Amino acid sequence: MRLEDTTDEFAMDGADLYREEVYTDRKLGSIRQLTPVTAEGAIDGRRKQLFLGQAQILTTVGALPLSFEIEARTLAEAVKGFAA
Repeated sequence: MRLEDTTDEFAMDGADLYREEVYTDRKLGSIRQLTPVTAEGAIDGRRKQLFLGQAQILTTVGALPLSFEIEARTLAEAVKGFAA
C-alpha cells in the first residue's frame, strides 16, 4: 500500500479544532484549557470549553502521571475544582 492511498486516514478534522493554553502554579500541577475554534481560528461559541487537569503522585515505583477532566465553565472554576 502506498502512503498516498492512506492520506485520508491522517486528515485533521477541521470541524473539531481546539486552541490549547496551559496554566500552572509550578507546585501542584497544570490545567489545560481547550477553546473550540473554527478552521479559520475564530472562537466557536457553539461548543463548550474543556478543562483538563494534570498532576503526578509519587509512589514507591516512581511518579504516576494523572490526567483528568475538570467540570468548569471558566478558568477560575477549573482552578477551584482542580483538587476535587
